[in-house]
Amino acid sequence: TFTNSFEIPGNHTMEMVGIGTGRKVNLLDGITLTGTLKINSENYTFSSGSLKLNGGLLNIAENTDFNTNIEHLVSSSISVQPQKTLKYAGDNFQVGAYTLTLSGGGTIENTNNLILDNPGSIVEMKGIRQISKLSVNSPLTNGKLSVSADAVIQTFAHIESSKLEISDDASLTIQNVFEVPQNKSMELTGSSNGTLIMGDKLTLAGMLKLSAPDKLSGGTLELKGGTLFVNENSVIESALTHIDKSNINVISGKTLK
Repeated sequence: TFTNSFEIPGNHTMEMVGIGTGRKVNLLDGITLTGTLKINSENYTFSSGSLKLNGGLLNIAENTDFNTNIEHLVSSSISVQPQKTLKYAGDNFQVGAYTLTLSGGGTIENTNNLILDNPGSIVEMKGIRQISKLSVNSPLTNGKLSVSADAVIQTFAHIESSKLEISDDASLTIQNVFEVPQNKSMELTGSSNGTLIMGDKLTLAGMLKLSAPDKLSGGTLELKGGTLFVNENSVIESALTHIDKSNINVISGKTLK
């Protein structure tokens, strides 16, 4: 049990090691992470208090449970190694006006949402394999969701307008049904040939802007009174259903296949 708050400074690492089961770390206050916190042994559970990401790296090398809240103070990183899982049961994880980089090839099982809550919120999925829940709660004027390697989001709450950038030969799979609501937009941006895969259905009541040479694949694109804007050569392999008066707008010189 840590009764007082403390900081892991920049260029310094605190490594959790050892063997055994049922090992619990109680944070009665909090840890400010400016350097690196590496969980290098399994069966650790962090409880109570908060982990304040202050430009540092949370490195998950073994399966870890986090019931501690995570606060994002400055652009920071979380790395979960391949075939390892970070189970996060703390409060909603708000990105703020910063960049959160997720890497490593593992999985984040978050009970509550990872939230892009600021117009400048950026989440960079740089190798993380899967996250459970992500929500866009603020119109992303300068922010975005960036995907540079194949990744899965199980549940995507698209409450406000978003921007999504998928790199060449990378894909983002959204596993469950989601909707772009009326008067909101989702824009695929960038110059790369990425793929957005629907595991189930995307309901379009608002606007879907294809502003990158991307491909929609899998599942169903349901037109429910919304508008599909095709601003770059694009491909839709998903099934299309039309359940309310909708529009498809392909700008001059571009092709929708």
